Parts: sequence; C-alpha cells; structure tokens
Amino acid sequence: MGEKAMRGSVLYLGAAVLLSGCAATAIAPRPTEHLPYRALGTEPGWSLEIDSDRMHYEGDYGATGVATATPPPERRNDGLRYETDRMVVDIAHQPCSDGMSARKYPDAVTVTVGGATVHGCGGRPVDSASASLAGSEWVLAELDGRPVRLDRRPTLNFAEDRIMGFGGCNRFTGPYSLTTGSIRFGAIAATKMACPGTGMETESDYFSLLGGDVAMTREPDGALTLSGNGHRASFVPAAE
Repeated sequence: MGEKAMRGSVLYLGAAVLLSGCAATAIAPRPTEHLPYRALGTEPGWSLEIDSDRMHYEGDYGATGVATATPPPERRNDGLRYETDRMVVDIAHQPCSDGMSARKYPDAVTVTVGGATVHGCGGRPVDSASASLAGSEWVLAELDGRPVRLDRRPTLNFAEDRIMGFGGCNRFTGPYSLTTGSIRFGAIAATKMACPGTGMETESDYFSLLGGDVAMTREPDGALTLSGNGHRASFVPAAE
C-alpha cells in the first residue's frame, strides 16, 4: 500500500459506524458556521444574530434585548452550542419551519435568556429549487480536476434529508440540509474496509469534501459541482 493510501486508511480507525455488520465510528464534520448567523422565532417574536465578535438577541417583538461577546462554539452531536453567562444558544442541524410561512431552514434553534427558553429556526433559508436534489443519484466524474477512472466509481444519492453512496471502497451515509447555493453535510458514517489500488486514496479525498458547508452549483450541462474543504468534485447523473 502506498504512503498516501496508508495515510487515507488511518481515517477509518476512528471514522466509521456499524453498517452492514462492520464495526465503525462517526466521521465528524468541520466545526464551522457561516457568520453572521441569523435565527428567528414566533409567539413571542424574537431574533438572534451571531457574528465573529457579538451575539445579539431581541425578544418579545423587540421589547427586550441581550448582547454578549461570541464564545467559541461547542460541538454537540449534530449541532453547536454557544454558551455565556447571559445567554445559551443551541443550534441543531435539522430541517425547521418557522410556522408562519412556507420558508424552510436548515437548523432548529433554541435560545435561553434569563431562565426563559424560546424555539425557532436558523441559517439561510433553503432554496426550494435546490430541493429537487431529493431522490437524485449521482456518479463522481472528476475530483480536483482529475477524471475518476476506478472500475467502480464513487456515488452520491440524495434522500429527503440524508445522503448515501459508495466512496470508492466503502459504503457511507449521513444527514444533509440545503441552503441557497450550498449544502451542509452532517456527520458521515462509513463501513470499514481496506481496498487495494487507488480506491482508498480517492475515497479519503472524497470523504474530506463531504464535511460541513460545501458550495453547490448546478451546471448548464446537468452536472453537479461541489466545492469545499480544499476539494472540488464534479458529478454526472447516475443514468448517464
């Protein structure tokens, strides 16, 4: 096994879960968020904005307000917590509706201030046009500008709120949510198999791409392009 393949295989020592009878653990996504981050809720109406320096909350339709310095976020399962003496913000990466409109958001948000807790939604509203990814199946055609020439090429299949597919050596699955022009991938789980040749090296780079927030482009020729985490991938529909 080459040096790069050996480095790629190390990822699996702590990065797979039990799938198809194989022991595994979870691959954690990058602990990053798009800032400024905004959230809102209704009944009573409230809003929250988080930037790199300050968190500002307005509650009771603007009648109350709290501002604090933004603390480092703490990763909690498939989400984040921002905790200070005056305010605690929990962000869960799961689909959310504001209850007052048809707009959908990628996160459910809970804010606790002064012993009172409110619930709402956060993140950039989901682009309904992009939601057409649900039910689509893709094959990896290029990775970082190089054609993928494996006998069995990696795949990416979208369900309503989960992805699944083949990485070049192992099967994988995980949650995702859509925002305008980007996809947020949650923790990915994969089987733990070692493969000869370039399959594991390709898979290592592919799995690195599928972490956290990734830019998404639907190309005029029907291809899907994902860019992020130092990688760029081009997919074609599985039917092709």
